[in-house]
Amino acid sequence: MTPGTIGILAQELSRFSSFSYSLDALKRPPGTKSVWSAGTPLANNVIAAQNWFCSETKGEWLWILGDDHTFGEDALLDLIAHDVDIVCPVNIMRAKPFHPLIFDERGKRMDWGFLDGKEGLVEVPACGNAGMLIKRRVLEAMGENWFEWAPKGSPYAGSDLAFCWKARQAGFKVYVDTDTVFGHTTLATFVPARLSNDGTFGAFMQVQGDLVAYFRFKANQGAVLFEQRGLMNADRIFYRR
Repeated sequence: MTPGTIGILAQELSRFSSFSYSLDALKRPPGTKSVWSAGTPLANNVIAAQNWFCSETKGEWLWILGDDHTFGEDALLDLIAHDVDIVCPVNIMRAKPFHPLIFDERGKRMDWGFLDGKEGLVEVPACGNAGMLIKRRVLEAMGENWFEWAPKGSPYAGSDLAFCWKARQAGFKVYVDTDTVFGHTTLATFVPARLSNDGTFGAFMQVQGDLVAYFRFKANQGAVLFEQRGLMNADRIFYRR
């Protein structure tokens, strides 16, 4: 596999040890370069850092990470192997309703039902950029100023969603890889997961590496528990309506 560039959004070298563990174990093509926003004037300016990563891209792709995510050691190689314009893992909100960070044509966040029963690559209008792998050819075709908050004509507000819109306007496609997931960390880490053999999607929560509960948030029902483990009371964490 050809090398590329990993762009890491961080205000410091790492807020969460779980991210550091993921990054240390990550398999990557030889020659891959890492660029951190931490320690630069861009550390507190996400859009400026995103554009800096694009301008600093060496090799055939750019992979954007945030320091509040976790991922498997094969995540990068799996995304590269798809050889598509833009591909993201399945990401999750780190606060209720814990929906996947996938958006429709109007900028509305989709719920887990969109992913139920789907496998492999799924084309989407837009997704969050944590773990987003962008081919160099996409960046070159789009020119400069890749990331903006709300470019003229875009239905989206938010630099990652607007980037997807601009890329699609330029003729490229955006995909989510349903077999690659990213956890999203606060005091706990929330990780997308298939909850059953029929492909039902939801998530599980980990606290300091210990599995606490599998859950699925449904409108009007709150967090529906599939399985609870450990000593913590999940009802105190997942609010019910």
